[in-house]
Amino acid sequence: MDDDKERLAAVEAGLRDKPPQRSRVHRRGSAWLALALAVAAVVAGAVVPNGLVLAAGLVLAAFAAAMFDTRERRGRHRKS
Repeated sequence: MDDDKERLAAVEAGLRDKPPQRSRVHRRGSAWLALALAVAAVVAGAVVPNGLVLAAGLVLAAFAAAMFDTRERRGRHRKS
């Protein structure tokens, strides 16, 4: 019981010390950057007929689209 209270007190202290973070919905700057780079790579791959650059741009566009997803991910739970 005391261990739980100590752990909870430590978590509360940590939350008090840190400034609040912006939610994931508002942190899309890196997603926009990745999307811009992807579009540039796709256009460059189409203008200069280079299939590798075009394919890399399409893959990067898929990653950028996944970065816009704001749903919480269900990751593996850590065993305690």
